[in-house]
Amino acid sequence: MLKDCPERKRRKGLIFVALLAIMGLAVAGYGGSIVGPTGDMVYVPAGNFTMGSSSGESDEQPVHTVYLSPYYIDKYEVTNSQFAGFLSAGNGSHYYSSMMITQSGSTYTSQSGYGNHPVVYVNWNGAKAYCEWAGKRLPTEAEWEKAARGTDGRTYPWGEADPSASPYRANYYLGTNGAGDGYQETAPVGSFPAGVSPYGAYDMAGNVWEWVADWYNSTYYSSSPSSNPQGPSSGTYRVMRGGSWDGTTDYLRAADRGTRLRSLFQGRRHRVSVRSRLVPPAFFGIWNLGIWYLEFRGYGAKPHSPQNLICA
Repeated sequence: MLKDCPERKRRKGLIFVALLAIMGLAVAGYGGSIVGPTGDMVYVPAGNFTMGSSSGESDEQPVHTVYLSPYYIDKYEVTNSQFAGFLSAGNGSHYYSSMMITQSGSTYTSQSGYGNHPVVYVNWNGAKAYCEWAGKRLPTEAEWEKAARGTDGRTYPWGEADPSASPYRANYYLGTNGAGDGYQETAPVGSFPAGVSPYGAYDMAGNVWEWVADWYNSTYYSSSPSSNPQGPSSGTYRVMRGGSWDGTTDYLRAADRGTRLRSLFQGRRHRVSVRSRLVPPAFFGIWNLGIWYLEFRGYGAKPHSPQNLICA
């Protein structure tokens, strides 16, 4: 049973989305962020937004207008400490494999210094299970993109400024060994306040790839519903969003669907993160999962660093 929301009486039918890696700005139309049942959340009001990009990859086209019901989404990505709590509650360790969380009997604990980093090495089923455990669900691809870019069609969560411009706005591969932004691998959630989205969610670009609920279909935008699209009914891969600490600026674009990486995923080990979304009892909870950074150095190679989990 889903947890109720203190704002339910004032906003009947409102969808709550808890994202672990969401921007920390005050929410337009709400006047600020709230503390949800499982942590900080930001509000995304009902209405239309522009989805896709005419200058991006072919699967980001055609650019189209989508209407979404209102929802809340987590302000930050899911952390190692938070996911350790999920595992310690007796949930399947088969969903997860990471050196950032250690096990002692039935108790799981994040590694020292990494508790506030996004969780990594979580598969899609694990992300889904975590969200459901928290009374939420994964966000749809459309919900993720609106939370990341707002309604003005901006390229990045923060607007049009180059990601490398000072102050740095995201954790991605910049400078020597990717450490030009201050972090060679994952960064603690919320480390880039200049990169928050219009609704106040952090790390929607960079740090770790994020899972969403939808199956991937390269031509889905040509036939997707104009109101609250749920994605294809079936597929081979789930959609991933947001880019990572080891990716280029192109993957930081809010419309990017990570498809150039997709062919590398089959038969390879990869890192995944989670974001979550929470809804009132009338709806299903939604968690948005971030994806771990993908290891490029050979088929079946072991990733050299963890990625975090995000719920929306």
